[in-house]
Amino acid sequence: MKHKILIVDPVPIVRYGLIQLIKMENDLVVCGEAVDAPQAVQLVQELKPDLVITDITIEHLNGVEIIRQLKAINRDLPILVYTLHDEYLYGERSFRAGAKGYVKKVDPPEVVRNAIRKVLTGYLYLSDEMARTLFDRKYKETSDVTESESPIDLLSNRELEIFELISKGFKPAQMAEKLNISVKTVENYRVHIREKLHLQSLSQLIQYAMEWYRGNGDLARRKAPEPTAAAPARPETPPAPPEPAATPPAPEMDSKVKTIRPRKTAKTGGSGKLRKNKDLVVEGNVAYLRRQAD
Repeated sequence: MKHKILIVDPVPIVRYGLIQLIKMENDLVVCGEAVDAPQAVQLVQELKPDLVITDITIEHLNGVEIIRQLKAINRDLPILVYTLHDEYLYGERSFRAGAKGYVKKVDPPEVVRNAIRKVLTGYLYLSDEMARTLFDRKYKETSDVTESESPIDLLSNRELEIFELISKGFKPAQMAEKLNISVKTVENYRVHIREKLHLQSLSQLIQYAMEWYRGNGDLARRKAPEPTAAAPARPETPPAPPEPAATPPAPEMDSKVKTIRPRKTAKTGGSGKLRKNKDLVVEGNVAYLRRQAD
């Protein structure tokens, strides 16, 4: 007898990929597809699947609420979360809501297939990193931060969605469109998140969320930073004045260059006769006047 699987995802290509993967298994069959929460609830009641594979971002419900609603119909129903959301942000919440497995959509087909098998046989399926995180929170005596001290755990499901969008750089108008709520509601949620995380300004919230996102959720396991007064800025040392340009050396005079005085102008005497002319003669470094005959 084949195990019946219901797929809940708003993206057609995702549902198609899962169907093709499940078709390769002789003892598995896809009994139905749902695109939103009301349809998922209806099909669970009608088809009574052995396993539900669902995203946690679907219309009409926030985050992990789809898991709670399906578990309310059948508390023994195995649910495998198949999503793009970071497991450090939603993984533990999904397990608390009743999920039996958590798989990322970027995982290879072998991981998805293994997760389906594990969950169908009654085991939990989660990544090694997530298993280590849960173990440290609950059993490691040297842990500095307990589960109740995690600031992200203080956020509601809707606030968690807003926080994740902030970490990815979404603007209020973009968040409102994606979550089908008003911009004013988004702004109110941001204020509530900031207060719960003990952050003093919106800029601190944005920085904290983005640092969390870049650190793959590591900040979710630590306390929010305590607000501290900004340290006074250290005065900058003025740059040293530029060195004056070097004065170019005076050009050297060529020793062979000779200065010749202009020829003396001839003068006339009272008789009107031209006096003897004198020319300046230069030979080597010696200069003398040469008298010319009349």
